[in-house]
Amino acid sequence: MDRIITLLQRPRRFWILVVTIGLLSGCFRKHSDEESRSLLVGVFRLHVGSACDTRGVVRDELILHADGKLEQHAQLNTGKRYDVTDRHWSYMPDSSVSLDQWLDLIDNPTGKPGGAVLTVELRHPPMILVNPDSNCFYVKQ
Repeated sequence: MDRIITLLQRPRRFWILVVTIGLLSGCFRKHSDEESRSLLVGVFRLHVGSACDTRGVVRDELILHADGKLEQHAQLNTGKRYDVTDRHWSYMPDSSVSLDQWLDLIDNPTGKPGGAVLTVELRHPPMILVNPDSNCFYVKQ
């Protein structure tokens, strides 16, 4: 009888292991380029962490449209605003996004907009990293 119980338990352990591996592999699934691009469409707001809280940013919002159009709406504590609606963005394979004429309010000595390639993290919610070593990043709303 003990031998029968042992034989019945082995398949159960096997299936528990198979299900666990299947669930874990789903957590680390790589998105196709098209899936990645569609995850980036939407509104992203800047999370102002300690690395950039002295920069005077009250609000910074990126809107990435499905047609590749980029908007940026920002406000500084001085009252200065930056609003553009005619820029462009594109997804770059290996988890990056290219922004045309993005105004970097965190680390921009010139104070002028320019092109940038930023790293993206396609988790839930997706994030666009201003600097991978910083705790200032855009989070999809």
